[in-house]
Amino acid sequence: MFAIFPKRLVEISIGSSRRKLAKRDHELFSNNCLESEIDEQQRILFNQMWKEAIKLPFYEHWRSVHSLPNKIGTLTELDDWPLLTKDKLRQNLDLVSNTPSISGYYSTSGSTGQPFHFPKGVVDQDNSYAAMWSYRIDQGLSAFDASLIVTNLHAGSSQNWNQRVTAKLIRSAKDLLVNSRRVDGFIASSEKADKAIRKIQQFKPKYIIGYPSGILQIALRAKQLGVDLPVIERIILTSESIFSEDIEIIEDGLQSRVSIEYGSIETGVLAGTPGSGEAWPLRTLWWHNLIRSGDNNEALVTSLSPRVFPLVNYSLGDVIEVGKVSSQGSVLEIQNVEGRTRDTLKLPSKNGEIVSFSARSLVNCIRNSAAMQSVQLAQINESEVRALIVAPDAEPQLIVNGMASSLKRSFPSFKFHSVSVTFIDAHISSARGKRGVVVDLDSVPECEKSFWLN
Repeated sequence: MFAIFPKRLVEISIGSSRRKLAKRDHELFSNNCLESEIDEQQRILFNQMWKEAIKLPFYEHWRSVHSLPNKIGTLTELDDWPLLTKDKLRQNLDLVSNTPSISGYYSTSGSTGQPFHFPKGVVDQDNSYAAMWSYRIDQGLSAFDASLIVTNLHAGSSQNWNQRVTAKLIRSAKDLLVNSRRVDGFIASSEKADKAIRKIQQFKPKYIIGYPSGILQIALRAKQLGVDLPVIERIILTSESIFSEDIEIIEDGLQSRVSIEYGSIETGVLAGTPGSGEAWPLRTLWWHNLIRSGDNNEALVTSLSPRVFPLVNYSLGDVIEVGKVSSQGSVLEIQNVEGRTRDTLKLPSKNGEIVSFSARSLVNCIRNSAAMQSVQLAQINESEVRALIVAPDAEPQLIVNGMASSLKRSFPSFKFHSVSVTFIDAHISSARGKRGVVVDLDSVPECEKSFWLN
């Protein structure tokens, strides 16, 4: 049993100042400002941020090397600024590490094999909190509402036993303080899904937030069992690639509307679903970050609200489909997040040419059956892509035949026998337990039988 949480007491004590900031941000999120006003406000905020940034060792060096001005007159001038990447920061790690007032680090997972630690400061925290709640308030939620977090519970594999236990105790204490509970986001069995369902029934969360792949398995199991669940006002999907099929299954299985939160560890929340809309498009939090679309629709992010270490024209590594854009190139709506820029694969065409294409586009093509719970891809060699399918209740040959038909319609120039299919028990997770569209070759399990599309 779960004790009654003293929500009102917490709100008027430790949560009062942040609640005011969140209310301010919600007003900005819900107001339809003129695009010209947003451009001007972002220009002012950029110049204020840049004035302070160039006092930092890294940006003092960055400005000197690239002959950057002290301020900009329009947002479009940023088209000529250099891209900031993790590699560039890594090359100047000594300067980054000398940033004053560091209180900790935002540590990326290293899904590319190279993790990075971005400086964090006390000044970051209030704005990050306000950004997170700006769109959630719009959906009828409030801070300290009961929430269930579906996430990786096995991080910190490099820590020793004492460190892991300490981290778990601290995490549990924080969850109690904000009225949250957690379940493992990697749900590879009905037993794990049942455990999550029991937690929902006991804790009665107002909303569920976390990995789409984990929430999907909970929804599928709840639908299969026909269980009675408490009223869940929102399901918020974060962190992974999100497919329309996932949204439909989750909304049906958990009888709740889906919202999407988009951002990253190093930037915080960048955009969210408005309360009155469907899951897509997302509205950007333009007063905290300037988002622009670079080459090949890559998301470029610039910090505008105060941070110990702001990011300037930072390449996030995501490909976005933009919606509303201001006259000076500020992205105000995101129609979709197509995936990571590295999520590209190669296949031979019928004329022998090797063609690069978006992995997500192939997944959208071949995921044509409700029985397919997950589709991931791996580049076996330049002439073969393997599809890793989770479809426990399906007849494999029927799935393969349907995939072949879809591929012929959508990719008629490809050699179909260059795509093999393997059925697996559960999706392959990254270091943080997330489900990616593309998996590394060394993560592909050995199997007795593969099917070929032909």
